Amino acid sequence: VPGGGIWLNTQRPEWNDANNALAGWGCSLVTLFHLHRYLEFVGNLYRTSGKSYLVSPEVSVWLDEVQQALAACGNVSNSSERFEAMDALGRAACRYRTNLYTQGLQKEPISLDASALAGFCTLACEAIQPTIQKSIREDGLVHSYTVFHSRANNSIDVEALQLMLEGQVAALASNSLSTQDALNLLNALRDSSLYSNRHGSYLLYADKRLSKFSRRNHISPNDVVRLSLVRKLIQNEDNRLISRNSTGQYYFNPALVNAVELDSLMETLQGEGYKITADSRSQILALYEKTFKHASFTGRSGRFFKYEGLGCVYWHIISKLLLAVQGTFWKAVDTNAPANSRKALARHYYEIRNSLGGSQPPAKYGTFPQDAYSHTPGWGGAQQPGLTGQVKEDIICRWGELGIRISDGILSINPELLRKSEFCQKREPLSWYDIDGMQQSLQLSAGSLAFTYCQVLFVYHLSETPLLIIRGKESAERSDLTLSCEESSALFGRTGAITRIDVHLTPGV
Repeated sequence: VPGGGIWLNTQRPEWNDANNALAGWGCSLVTLFHLHRYLEFVGNLYRTSGKSYLVSPEVSVWLDEVQQALAACGNVSNSSERFEAMDALGRAACRYRTNLYTQGLQKEPISLDASALAGFCTLACEAIQPTIQKSIREDGLVHSYTVFHSRANNSIDVEALQLMLEGQVAALASNSLSTQDALNLLNALRDSSLYSNRHGSYLLYADKRLSKFSRRNHISPNDVVRLSLVRKLIQNEDNRLISRNSTGQYYFNPALVNAVELDSLMETLQGEGYKITADSRSQILALYEKTFKHASFTGRSGRFFKYEGLGCVYWHIISKLLLAVQGTFWKAVDTNAPANSRKALARHYYEIRNSLGGSQPPAKYGTFPQDAYSHTPGWGGAQQPGLTGQVKEDIICRWGELGIRISDGILSINPELLRKSEFCQKREPLSWYDIDGMQQSLQLSAGSLAFTYCQVLFVYHLSETPLLIIRGKESAERSDLTLSCEESSALFGRTGAITRIDVHLTPGV
């Protein structure tokens, strides 16, 4: 949905259960951001592939129709064009699905060149970009989810939902932001209502004061007066649509549990002789949605004060944020962004890093910090123990902190994110298991740091002069902190050809 995101019409919305209710009219900018990153990645694979692929003619036709529809997505300027673009994409898929279900794959496969698929990925990224740009708010943050409202005149309006941390993480991970835009986002995030001073970290959703139950389902007298049908029903003391309590407060009849029930009631009233025009029907339905906001209901995220609710730190997404910021940092390094920008990104990274449980004292974290806990509510310590997917982000982040980088199957070491405080202040013992499963030990000297990667010992030494020393069946020394293709393959393959790698370097932090 141009300007809105990916329509969650499959009944399978985002990983965050708090937003499950959005399936129906909800659109995900979170998914769109991740889709951009995925399309860039896959497009690069196809560009360097040089291969061709066999696909059915039906799939090829579907591809052509989607490309034609995507070409119009980047030029959407009004709500009618938004509907036309979404409708064209949906109908292309519908025609393919209908043909497949009724006739199956009827023809011999045809060859599709990788360059054509790379072009499709490029076109899709170009179609996505205007929506990504539109999602950036004036304060530098981004929207996460939207709700679209379909109008009778074949047009679609888009409404952004509340500020959420998910969108900020997805935007940073999308590879669509410049270094400056990413810094603007992180600076704004630190100053936003999502930051919790008590936790020194970020909330999944900003905390807010909920209205009391007695204040819900209230309709203002002005809204009642301008609706002739409502006035007529009240005059007839018919409270099937809207009632009034002893204090004079108007409210929808509690039997109207959704808009379908409301619409059915208006059909009944019309059959009984009440005059109901198409315009008055839409006005009453709009008032119902204004009162209850069913289309933008976000489940527990907007009502609960625990788990992934209001005022909660959800630790898995903090690790996702950490990984996204690290990715932004390395992009800044790879594009030779100004040194002060890289330093600012590193500062944001370690501020987030230091908020995670492993860096917190038990008194502040509320439990033993090395245990895995799902979340921390606004009113207490860490809650709900249990290992989550958070561990994968933390492991990937750790390799990045140590400067391990892999590109095109080649490992290199860049210490720009490495902290000098990581190095030993005095002699320290180290033990590990080598490639053969044998326990080994070593005394580390002051000014060194050691770990294993693919069961090969890496020892870092503080030095102003970079030097890489590879030990094993064939030793090598060089000033470039990059393994050769053959050395990288031997390391990844755990062949035993490399037994130890010493690296002399200068930490960047």
